[in-house]
Amino acid sequence: MSSVNAPASSGRSVFKGALQGTLLYSIPNIGQRLASICLLSIVTRVLTKDDFGMLSLLEQVSSVLGILLCSNVGTSLGYFYFENNSPEQRARVVGTTIVGSFCLGSLAAVLGWMGMGLIAKFIFRSEDALRYLPFVMITLPFVFVLEALFAWLRVEDRPVVFAQISLFRIGLTVAGIGVLVGVLKMRILAYLSTTLVTFVAVVAVQIWYLFRTMRPSVSWSLFLRIWRFSIPVTLSLIAMFVMNFGDQFVLRHYRSWGEVGIYSLAYRIGMLVSVAYSSFNYYWTAQVYQILRRDDADTVFARLVTYVLLMLSLVMVLMTVGAQVGLRILTAPEFRSAALLIPILAGANAMRAFGEFLLYRFMAAGKPGYRTYCDLASMMVCLALYFLWIPRFGMWGGAWATLGTFLFAVTLSVATTYRAKPYDVEGRRLLKLGFIVATILLAHYLLPSFSSLPAQIGRAIALIAFLPIGLWALRFPTLGELQLLRSAVERIAKYRYRTVSA
Repeated sequence: MSSVNAPASSGRSVFKGALQGTLLYSIPNIGQRLASICLLSIVTRVLTKDDFGMLSLLEQVSSVLGILLCSNVGTSLGYFYFENNSPEQRARVVGTTIVGSFCLGSLAAVLGWMGMGLIAKFIFRSEDALRYLPFVMITLPFVFVLEALFAWLRVEDRPVVFAQISLFRIGLTVAGIGVLVGVLKMRILAYLSTTLVTFVAVVAVQIWYLFRTMRPSVSWSLFLRIWRFSIPVTLSLIAMFVMNFGDQFVLRHYRSWGEVGIYSLAYRIGMLVSVAYSSFNYYWTAQVYQILRRDDADTVFARLVTYVLLMLSLVMVLMTVGAQVGLRILTAPEFRSAALLIPILAGANAMRAFGEFLLYRFMAAGKPGYRTYCDLASMMVCLALYFLWIPRFGMWGGAWATLGTFLFAVTLSVATTYRAKPYDVEGRRLLKLGFIVATILLAHYLLPSFSSLPAQIGRAIALIAFLPIGLWALRFPTLGELQLLRSAVERIAKYRYRTVSA
């Protein structure tokens, strides 16, 4: 794999669009995480560790049913949308995807309702689950449709509308959970009923906006094409689900609900790395089909690799050095042991995100099956590690198995995508980034910790600040990036001056 220094002017419109899209898509992501943090201090004082374990598995059951019945057909929308520039054909692709998603979601709900007894017996190993599973099944059709509607907004490159509707969804969720859990103490039923009402309301708003924008139509022959294209993607999602959440099912078989609850909390926080990446991923997965067809695709892709790794490194460092402080401030004492697992899971999710970024080269080439082969191979490694380490080491075995799995997955992603079509990277810049991140992590584990909260906060801030300072000292930014940063600062300063003068 060769190294390049991409010209600053190369693909400037792509970088600008990627930055704008990432920033706008990050608004609902950040809003959702802030809302979760605000609610955490409430729900962890009302819900028990067993409640957290039950909620986590209920979410995973919904995800499994969605994956098996191709709730991901919306992810295939971009490939067919950009096949033809005709507005009528694009409206047909959108309408077919949405209606087809609703049909598949209804089928998933019916099948899930029929199998609730078996799910409660073999997955939850508790009859209590039968109180909650009906809410999951009723919500499924709306989950499928909302996935397709959000995919349409991303393909149309409408991040502002995406952010507005997402914030509306977050507001409804916070209000529902805040009242039902914090005031009425409804516990698990509060989450499930709020989720159902929120999905119905957001789908209604999106359908209204869709018909204001276009007149979608339906073609069942086109739906069959979309569905066939989605099958390899479905297999990949099954593999990813096993790698992301299968550890909680295995852990529940061998350990208590309380340990599942601690592990699921640590995993959710560790997954913030992937959540941060998802803001860019919303843009990348919808626009990759156009970007990799550009004449300057090689240099643009090399620069995007650098930016993705920079973003993942920053969030991973934040999660690693700030985990103990964050949990000490936000959670009840019995949940704070999750801080020890978070750095391992954050590193694993950074690897997962970068591997997923690379594998979308196969999607853009119209070869989703190649991605599936990589994901299925990683899943086999994952299952072996789960059953080897979780029975012996519990939640620690789950964390190390996750790290080992995604290390294998990212290595396989790099090897297969490069073999399919070689690409360049900015080697010197990546070496500088790797050196700084490794230095911070070594300092975090070798330097003594502190018992007082202010000292812990100061230590975390110092380690985090070393990342931009170190990169600046090693001259990581290019001349073009420095010029863009300087002009952005000048525009902000001028805007503030005019505001104050007015």
